[in-house]
Amino acid sequence: MAPRFLAVTTSFLLLACAFLPELAVSAEPPATGSFVCPVTPPPPGGKRYGNDVLQTGLYPEGKVVFRPGGPGWVLSDGALSMKFWWWRLRKGDLTFVGKRLDAPGPPLRAHVPCCYSETGFQAVGLIFPTPGCWEVTGRVGGGSLTFVTLVEKIGDGPCGREVTGPNEVIGSFETTAWNEDPYAELEGNARLTRATAQRSYTGGVDGIHGTSTLEYLVAHRADQTATFVGYERVSAAVKGRNGTFILQHSGTIEDGIARSAWTIVTSSGTGALSGIAGQGSFSSGTDGRACYSVVYSAL
Repeated sequence: MAPRFLAVTTSFLLLACAFLPELAVSAEPPATGSFVCPVTPPPPGGKRYGNDVLQTGLYPEGKVVFRPGGPGWVLSDGALSMKFWWWRLRKGDLTFVGKRLDAPGPPLRAHVPCCYSETGFQAVGLIFPTPGCWEVTGRVGGGSLTFVTLVEKIGDGPCGREVTGPNEVIGSFETTAWNEDPYAELEGNARLTRATAQRSYTGGVDGIHGTSTLEYLVAHRADQTATFVGYERVSAAVKGRNGTFILQHSGTIEDGIARSAWTIVTSSGTGALSGIAGQGSFSSGTDGRACYSVVYSAL
């Protein structure tokens, strides 16, 4: 199998989650020209970044990366939310303002939960409307702390998402075995391949928990993109019910990202999953991680 396809299809993913309300904060000016983000480097040794008013933990290399299977949330408006740890050295309400430095756009938002002590530790959800170079300022007790971070999104981002309804379930899975062999070599390094694989599923209280076997037919184009179709037999528990069912896959690979829609094959459910029906989708990142979302119309 081509390394690029293996990297992006060895896991797929389910999507979901709800996040708490947000606070709107600051305005944002446009940026100009060829811009280099002046990222605030994290202190060595995992130490906190801060002053005598506020301290926080910065992410590695000063980057906040939203990747499939990684931390963070994708909100319903497409904004990206990541948890930050803060330590308040003065009494007062913790507030935030922020702006994008490299392009115009909406201001930073923040979810600041209640009921922490007057000083000390507090977890905060910083909400970036878009990827880019962001200046973030926290304020408390008449003082402030500012840092600059680069926000990146890989593929469709992490599995954490706002769900669309009570029948949607989330999770992730990992490919534990993969074998791909060509059966037709075409012009310009294009080729047709057949792939077989095994996967292991996990996914929250209502997600899919179990294993599967699958077979794909893959059409690799000369431009390094591909399309694939296939079937997957899943043996798992869904919402605590044990049985098997079959997924029908149809997907594409472009720019290192595998995306697909899939359907539960009618009448394929067995055991306590007899009658199961529904549709879903997945996307994978360049590191092979992935998330899926499935909405059941019958279970």
